[in-house]
Amino acid sequence: MTDIFPSPDSSNVVDFFDTDTNHEQGHISLEGIDVFDSSKDNTIVVNTDDLSANQTEATPQGVVAPDAMDVQQGDPTFDFFPTDAFDDTGLANVDFDGLDIFELLPSIQQDVMAQSRASQTPQEGSHEALVFTPSPLPNEAQLPAKVAAQPTEARPAPSTTSTDRTRRDSTETTSTKPMSENSLPHIQKHPCAKAPPIRITPQTRSTIVHDLATRLGPGHSAELPSEVILEKCLRAYLDCCHIHMPFLHLRTFKVNKCPSPLLLAMCAIGSLYRLERNLAGDLYDKASKALERTLANQALKMNLGWVKPKSSVPNADYHPLWVAQTQHLIIFFSTFSGDPKAVRKGLDTLPQLTMDYRFRAAALSHQRQTASDSQNWHDWIELESSKRVLYATFVLSSLLTITYGIPPALSILQDGEVDMPDDEALWNAPTRDQWRLRMVVRKPRPRFTMRDAVVQLMHGETAANGSLFTDWSPLIATIAMHAISVQMWNGIQCVHLYEEGKTLASVISSVPDPESATFGYDYIRVRSFRHLENSLSRCRTMITRSNSEGETTWSDYDGPLLFNCAALMRIAYARSLTGMGALNRIVLLSGDGKLVERMIADYVVAAQTRGAYWNKVMGHVFDGFCTPIKAGMLLTQKTAALTWSIEHAIAGWDTVLLFTKWAHKLEGIQMRCERSGVKGLEEEEVVMLDKLRRLLRDACVDLESKKVTSMAGEMARLWASFYDDTWVWGVTPRIGWVLRELAVAYEKDLTKTANELDKAAGTS
Repeated sequence: MTDIFPSPDSSNVVDFFDTDTNHEQGHISLEGIDVFDSSKDNTIVVNTDDLSANQTEATPQGVVAPDAMDVQQGDPTFDFFPTDAFDDTGLANVDFDGLDIFELLPSIQQDVMAQSRASQTPQEGSHEALVFTPSPLPNEAQLPAKVAAQPTEARPAPSTTSTDRTRRDSTETTSTKPMSENSLPHIQKHPCAKAPPIRITPQTRSTIVHDLATRLGPGHSAELPSEVILEKCLRAYLDCCHIHMPFLHLRTFKVNKCPSPLLLAMCAIGSLYRLERNLAGDLYDKASKALERTLANQALKMNLGWVKPKSSVPNADYHPLWVAQTQHLIIFFSTFSGDPKAVRKGLDTLPQLTMDYRFRAAALSHQRQTASDSQNWHDWIELESSKRVLYATFVLSSLLTITYGIPPALSILQDGEVDMPDDEALWNAPTRDQWRLRMVVRKPRPRFTMRDAVVQLMHGETAANGSLFTDWSPLIATIAMHAISVQMWNGIQCVHLYEEGKTLASVISSVPDPESATFGYDYIRVRSFRHLENSLSRCRTMITRSNSEGETTWSDYDGPLLFNCAALMRIAYARSLTGMGALNRIVLLSGDGKLVERMIADYVVAAQTRGAYWNKVMGHVFDGFCTPIKAGMLLTQKTAALTWSIEHAIAGWDTVLLFTKWAHKLEGIQMRCERSGVKGLEEEEVVMLDKLRRLLRDACVDLESKKVTSMAGEMARLWASFYDDTWVWGVTPRIGWVLRELAVAYEKDLTKTANELDKAAGTS
């Protein structure tokens, strides 16, 4: 049998992505493509007869590009017949308490969206926080007794040619005026493109088995499930996982040309979403071993033949694109599998992926500098696929930091110069001709990197080239929110460096008047951390105003990325409150029950900060807790794992730890004050405890049967049910177990407090 698979040395995306679609050159049909904006009365004339194959010129003057291009259902090019990934009769015996979950999946999002209306409106004045932008510190001798604030109009205009965006004029002072919202991005909603139909025939399966056997070598089994099972697993991956991070170009994806490690990694994740965990483990094991042996053989050849770098060998510093894609899926599978050994193995191989990130990013920078206006569809797909797999790596690093408490593997400063993904309309173009047409009518767009996005979102400033890009796609917003989370993690390290044990909230509240900050430490900390607070408010405003109706779920039309941004927003807020007393996330990996118990006990009795900033953030976090309750407990427990992104599970893990710890502290204070008859809680704190009580009652939690009831413990126990009821990723039931242990610790500590108060009252 002829081996049609690419060698490991090949980096050409055309090896398994088919871009050789034959179309008549120079004649582009506009049928099925709505290139007109229905909200504007404009006319667009396209001379398709003169359109060359390599045309990429910008829209001519006077031609108004549309905001989006919608595909009409009548277009035969887009006539994809529906495929149900969850109709396997082998899952008929799964007991969901009488609920046929797979039958309900097609309408889950509409049901949840119709029932869920938790308020997402930012609090009045939440984006009006004081703005403190960094500036060079003057010499102490040059600093007057009190620096008068300069009017905004009197400041020198920032240079648009300088690439150093950290420099400011030395006369700039702290401004109490909010940053202009003109620079705040608008998230553009686009129809979520459906994956094209993918079929695995018996001949395709035989080809995959042959390639797998070749890579594994003798002595390893290359047996695979039937083509029907493989197809259903692949479809489940596309329907449930790919939509949350679309880094594979499905329009040119060909199963019979895909390397077996990549295809099996996709099927392994798809098996998880079908709740076929044994099959998922087997497919993951084969994909992992096949990739390891492929890379080992490649490394052996390089070691034996290496003398000095060869300038004639292109892309010698990093692996082919399909290898990076496979590594990402395998590490994603292992690190969220819940198995401690698999998690450690995935974390051990993460540096390989991050090193590939840096080499590939450097190569992309060179390609951008040498790119010509005659870029064709194939080159564009390869470039865009490379960018998207890099950002998939960045997102994975961010998620692992939140889940396990490890430092971020990538940073904004060093690794943020990769261009953001291009327009989704171009990415989803089904043919070369339609891609050319969409290139012609697209809006002009400046170069825009992740670093530019963070600067614009946090500082309200333009990019290094002086341009301002505000029409963000949901994917760009998702990447930017992960970058904000990483930036918050780095910022909180400064807090611990200067004031060990304090959180961002405590540092902000320690100097309420910014003008009282003198030269030195106060000057630095107030300007820095007030600015972080304002940045979070800007992020929240961007997300909430993109969801004007306050919807907290997603529809099949819009896709899930904007909904995922709401979870990432809660994660960013949680980063700002995470201090030295945070729970050691190693509890998710430890097999020592006594060690886990001690870590939980230490977390419960650790010092807890209070204040206005905590009250504000806890209010935002609480909105996220209302979503599954209002959507319906049973519906969310049975469906969220199968449809929502893992960002929501991790955001819940991160925020429920903070919220329950804070609520437990308030319950203890309230109990002591009620016994002594004095006021101990602020009005906002009393209101939040009352909201928590009503939420628990709405969830049918019994708060009256126990002598001492810990609402924090009941909240932790309630949230655990969302993790260990129906689960896809193995890390979620482990999170549920930790939360149940945490609930017991809260109850013990509150009962101990009550007994001490009773004893003190008896002796008096």
